[in-house]
Amino acid sequence: MKKYSYVMIGDPMAVRGTKTLKEPLLSGLWLWHKAFDKFGKKGEVRLLRRKGDFEDYSCIHLNMTGGNLGLLHRIRDELGDSSSTKIVCNLDFDVSAWGRNWMHPTLLEKELQCADILFHVEPVGASVLEFALKRKVYCLPHPVDIDNIDSYKTDDMEPYTAFIFHRYYPDITIPYFAIRDLPLYSVLLGYKGGNVPALTMYDQYYGYLPFIEMIEAMSLATLGLDLFHGYSYGRAVCEFAALAVPCVCSETIAAGQRCFPDLVVKPFDIKKTHDLMEKLLKDKEFYQSVYTKAYKEVAYYSLKNCYERMAQILEEIEAKK
Repeated sequence: MKKYSYVMIGDPMAVRGTKTLKEPLLSGLWLWHKAFDKFGKKGEVRLLRRKGDFEDYSCIHLNMTGGNLGLLHRIRDELGDSSSTKIVCNLDFDVSAWGRNWMHPTLLEKELQCADILFHVEPVGASVLEFALKRKVYCLPHPVDIDNIDSYKTDDMEPYTAFIFHRYYPDITIPYFAIRDLPLYSVLLGYKGGNVPALTMYDQYYGYLPFIEMIEAMSLATLGLDLFHGYSYGRAVCEFAALAVPCVCSETIAAGQRCFPDLVVKPFDIKKTHDLMEKLLKDKEFYQSVYTKAYKEVAYYSLKNCYERMAQILEEIEAKK
């Protein structure tokens, strides 16, 4: 496979020193540069604006947010239509949040058409964009540092369920109802506070944790729980899978469908959630089969496989010339 160079338009301070680190790096968007650096020609994060700088790379990646809506067409204007450097763009946010984040959808459409490669991280959002824009939109989940997370895997689990808090859907009540009768302690991870206090519901709760501490807390859990209401590819679900910790999760999380197909539930189906977790605790054979499959399937999200999927798309575009 051909080796490509990559730059993401962003603040290089966000990834300073990460290329030499041996410990796991935060899952998601910022890992694309590491995937290209390790398996391609080079991968960087830089704040670039000029054609001469852009053309040092095979592809330029922009994560489209409300704050950089006008940047994509500026990059296209700089590069023109005949440059060998390709513009890659993904639309940020869960698809259910687009309606409250994009004030001018017609302008958004025009911006997105400036990209050579357009992708979203999970299939529902990708299909919405493909229909709206009437063009190919790829489904490409962001990378997860599977290989380094693996080193935190342990057999010395502790008797607790690790529930993942989501800032955009700060619901800690529904999960509480699902897990309160289980013979396990309950630990809430990533809690940012809100109108509903966690003190009366969870045995332990943590706010923001550095990524390594988060992985350590997840690795020690007997069970994981992620009842995200919206559509996502599911970074935390990937991390549970890489740690061989069974995770009951929303059917709207793409990684749940791939890694934990026997554990996906409707986000508010607390009876099924409880019953599955109870089954995992009682049926050791089921518990083992679930985490074994997940541990195998999560390789799909590795840096290597994410790089190869993007490189294949770049090769296909080059072949169409």
